Amino acid sequence: MKSVRLIERIFVLFTAILYGENLLAQEFGTSWITYPIPNDSSEVWFRKTFITNHRPQSAKITIATTGRFQLFVNERNVSRKVLLPESSYKDSSVHEMTFDISNILQNDSNVIAVWYAPNPYLHTDKQLSLAYYGTSQYGKTFYHKADENWLCKKACGYITVNQEQLDNTFYNPSWKACTIDLKGWTHPIKSADSHVYPLFDNTYDYQGERITRIIYPHEVFSDRHYVTYRYPRRFKGWIRLTLRNAHPREVIHINGFSYICNGLIDEQACRRFTIDTQQDLVIEGDRFFGKDQIQNIEGLIIQPVCSWGFEEN
Repeated sequence: MKSVRLIERIFVLFTAILYGENLLAQEFGTSWITYPIPNDSSEVWFRKTFITNHRPQSAKITIATTGRFQLFVNERNVSRKVLLPESSYKDSSVHEMTFDISNILQNDSNVIAVWYAPNPYLHTDKQLSLAYYGTSQYGKTFYHKADENWLCKKACGYITVNQEQLDNTFYNPSWKACTIDLKGWTHPIKSADSHVYPLFDNTYDYQGERITRIIYPHEVFSDRHYVTYRYPRRFKGWIRLTLRNAHPREVIHINGFSYICNGLIDEQACRRFTIDTQQDLVIEGDRFFGKDQIQNIEGLIIQPVCSWGFEEN
């Protein structure tokens, strides 16, 4: 335990001295994996199950990415802020964060899962660099990095410069669970991109983004295949649409976000990895769409907040 803390302190001090208060490095310590046939728009699921006889005393995850991500440990979203790791897509850099996951580890097995979304402005196959490390029950240090022994699969979403889409017919909520049918999953490969990008450690002095308020619009106009709403003021954030009795593979467009319905249960259509300015809202659907399918419309205001030190959970 003491040795791990000492190593962390030495590393932080060394990095701060060498790269300054912004902790800017040239991909120090990264080791990249990627989906075997990567592209600039498809989102990817990564996962790994770690088997242990006893729950570790402490553990952290350090994750670096060229895009955005959501991090799950034992199905719990430990990346509580949104639009991680930073609010702007328009830079050619790597962003890194560290999360303390000690209090959500289990005795027998622990599943680490990452939902990765590419940066449409950065053309690279460097998708995920992740280290899982800490101290075992017996005080012995351990260290694992994401490598070709992990599993990966194309996720149910994609991103372009002006569009985000989620296909809920292909979403499997068990993708991050311990028990799952692994049919269709494959092993990642090492990145072939030899370019070295600037690296920013966002763990310290990090200004993240959170959903701070929910507001509601009023209807302005409706037709057979679309409905227009207006919010009382402009805001940056997401639209969350609750639907009922939608048809399987019915397509709905919501201000630059496209959603393909599963048609099985009440479902919510909402962005995950992009953000836009909202006020006038047009919801447009295909031939199956009807205004009566809309059960609720929420405007999720996203604003920056300050965070200090490690992300505690």
